[in-house]
Order: sequence, then C-alpha cells, then structure tokens
Amino acid sequence: MVEGNKKKPITAFLHCSFRILCSGLCTTTFCVLAERMPVAFLHPSNPPANPRPRPSLIITVTTITIFIIIIGIVAVIIGNEHRSLVPRLRRPVDALSVLERLSPSPVLWWNLLIRQDITDGRLDHSLSLLRRMQLVGTRPDHFTLPFALKACGELPSYRRGSSLHGMVCTNGFKSNVFVCNSLLAMYARCGALDEARRVFNEIVVGGIDDLISWNSMVAAFVKGGNPRLALELFADMASKIPNKAFENRRSDVISLVNILPACASLRAYTQAKEIHGYAIRNLLFSDIFVGNAIIDVYAKCGVMEGACKVFNTMEVKDVVSWNAMVTGYSQNGNFDDALELFEKMREDNIALNVVTWSAMIAGYAQRGMAVRR
Repeated sequence: MVEGNKKKPITAFLHCSFRILCSGLCTTTFCVLAERMPVAFLHPSNPPANPRPRPSLIITVTTITIFIIIIGIVAVIIGNEHRSLVPRLRRPVDALSVLERLSPSPVLWWNLLIRQDITDGRLDHSLSLLRRMQLVGTRPDHFTLPFALKACGELPSYRRGSSLHGMVCTNGFKSNVFVCNSLLAMYARCGALDEARRVFNEIVVGGIDDLISWNSMVAAFVKGGNPRLALELFADMASKIPNKAFENRRSDVISLVNILPACASLRAYTQAKEIHGYAIRNLLFSDIFVGNAIIDVYAKCGVMEGACKVFNTMEVKDVVSWNAMVTGYSQNGNFDDALELFEKMREDNIALNVVTWSAMIAGYAQRGMAVRR
C-alpha cells in the first residue's frame, strides 16, 4: 500500500512523462526515459532477475505516449490537477513520428488524428494523413474512410472523393452501409447527383439501406434543385423501409426537415398538410426545426393563416421562427402584419439579422416607403 502522498511507481512514471510532454519536449525524450527505466519500476512487487528493459515494454510505453498526445488520457488517470494542460497535448507532429515508427501502427490512432484534423478544419491535411498511413502499411478501416469522405465533401473535392470511391471498392467496404452512406453524402455535397443516385441504388439493391441512406438522397435532391424527385423518393421511403426504422425520433425529424423544403419549392400544400398531420400524430411537432419548416412551407404556399396557427402553438421559438413569419407576411402582401411582428421582435429583444432586415426592406420597397430604424 502507498502511504501518505507517495505515488505508486506507475503513477509516478505517468506524472513524469506527462510533465515531459507538457513542457514541449519531443516524444523521443519520453521513449529514452522508457528505455532506461527498469521493469522493476513498474512492477516492484515482482522484480525480474534481469532488470534490462523488455522490447514489449518500450512498445507499450510508446503506445501510451500516443494515447497521451492524442486525447490526454493521463489527466483522467492522475487526477484533475493537470487537466488545464490537456489542450497542450495535441502535438500531431510528435504523434505522427511515433505512429510512423510502429509497424504496424494502430489504425485507431490514425483515425483519431484524422478526425481531429477534420474537427479543427484542416481538411486537406486530414487527407494527407490518410496517404501517410497507407505508406507505412496501415490499411484504412470502416471508420477511416467515412472521415476522409466527409473531408472531401466539406472541401468540396469531387476528384479526391471519387478516388476514395475506388478505395471503398478495393478494400471490400461496398457492403458496409456506414461507409456507403458517407460516400453518398460526399457526392451530394459535391453536387454530383448522378453519382449519388448511383450509389444509393447500389445500396438499395444490396439490401443494406437504412433511413440515413434515404434521408441523404432526399436531402441531395432538395439541395440539388430536384424537389419533385425528392417527394417521389419520400413517398417510396415509408413502404420500403421497415416500420421499426421510424421509431427513432431523431431520424423522423430529419426526414421531415429534409422533405418540407421540397414541398415549399413546389408549393405542394396538400403534401405539406399531410406531413404536418404526421408530425402531430407522432409527437414530432414540438421539435423547433420541424415547426420552423412547417411555417416556411405554409408561408411559401400562401397559407399565412396556417403558418400563424403553427407559430402561435409553438412552445419554443427562435429567430428563424420569427423570420419565417415576417418574410411570409411580407412576400404575401400582408406588410402591416409583417411590420407588427417586426416591432414585436424589437420589443422582445429578439436579435434581428440579415434575413429580418431583407424581408422588411423588400416590403418597404414594394410600398415605395423609406425604411424606418
């Protein structure tokens, strides 16, 4: 047992290594420390006959180093006293130097680095990491490729995304719905609707489709300016996706938020009303995104009475809710109502944004009036 404030040997070692890393020294220093540290230091209760370091120990410690660098796990192991130093542990250069020394290097750590790059907005660098991990002999897995495909979609880069499509096929991931959905989303973000539809059809024919596959394709059609195809696909969704897939509330919300803009584009009031009824029956109307989308579609269909009823029954509203009503009144010639709602926003200290002002300026322009501030 450890008495007083004395730390166990392994904890003392982690304290020491943690301070080395936080001081900005490279991982080589840490590895040298590991090589010179006798195994008995880690296991004093059962010291070996030969205290020379074992190769497996060095590999283990090196792996711990990567773990420390990437996610700062030592802050959890040794307590909260060093938690403020965790942000300083993100040293991708050090982590890469260790990863490239290991053979084979764990794909998990590469995935963590790639994901961190995407989170931090270093999209090009995340794709270069994918190339580096392949050069050292580490094969991408079903997490690596979706990360890389997301980077291609956000750039966007159709060329690199289509190259990854080939990697999906050659690495045997054509039957992995997680990877294929990411591929579909990448093509959609790059505006390549034909390729996205081709991938979607392959997913459906392969029998691996899920609600995410359908939602992604519906959203792709809406954003690509094909609302009619989006509505047709949405109509097929309920009959071709098992009912249990719709038991996920969040998936239902995404489905509705995806399809309602298509109804708005086509002024499809009948379909919008049916979707509104579905939202009420399935207790989805309380979701602010669904409520805002319904207001928007009613306003664009010229049914401001319906939009007003939805607005008044919403328990939670945000600036998007208010803007949808102001814009709807303004575009439908009810400028007095738009102005009244605009003044109400100012009284309630709701932040006005460019959408609010654009709607009001357009309304004033139609009336030939000067904008009041």
